[in-house]
Amino acid sequence: MSLDAESMSDVSGPHIQALKRLLSDALNDSTRRVELIRAFQDTIWTLPSTDKQDPAFEILGDLAQDLDFYEPDPVVRREIPQYYGEDGLKKEIAAALARIAQLGK
Repeated sequence: MSLDAESMSDVSGPHIQALKRLLSDALNDSTRRVELIRAFQDTIWTLPSTDKQDPAFEILGDLAQDLDFYEPDPVVRREIPQYYGEDGLKKEIAAALARIAQLGK
């Protein structure tokens, strides 16, 4: 489900928009949320290192790491205090998207 590396070779605005769309879809589609988050992370983690120098991609890279702490199962979350659920997910994504918007992207 990740965006392929070839389509991400040009990291211009449309590609950032595609990544933002993945995040939006993850927020709006609870049945596919985990799948969409993994697709976002896989896409970010497979970008060439030169692309990761763009400030927007640095923000998205940080978010990809932070999303490792999203856990939809409340029982698991109780066992590991660092994990967060739906509210934390929305907060993390909203904060990252706001920072990207400040960059004008």
